[in-house]
Amino acid sequence: MGNIILFHDGGGERANTIVALPQIIDKLREDGYQFVSVPDLLGKKRADVMMPLSTQEKLEARADGFIFGIWHWFRLSIATIFIVGIVMVSARALIIGILALVEKLRPDHLVMPTRYPRSLC
Repeated sequence: MGNIILFHDGGGERANTIVALPQIIDKLREDGYQFVSVPDLLGKKRADVMMPLSTQEKLEARADGFIFGIWHWFRLSIATIFIVGIVMVSARALIIGILALVEKLRPDHLVMPTRYPRSLC
């Protein structure tokens, strides 16, 4: 008897797995491991191990995919709205600060009189 290492697809982001997998496979082959599929390991046909989904299961899987797709786009939309809001508020503060600085540095900057003439009172 020997050891069994089972690799399975858990979904999600796979970019790092794709990069690492060839190195893992090469190292395991160097160590004497053989790669076989689960049906070969069990001595069965693929159809016996991977039985087709029933109509009910297909419908449930599509409903799950649809609901999780909506949830994904909802979260992405909310995050985008928050980021756009933060950028707009920051840009507004920056623009007001720049305009205040420009006004302060203008050579013809007049100081408002502290007293109004008597004729206006």
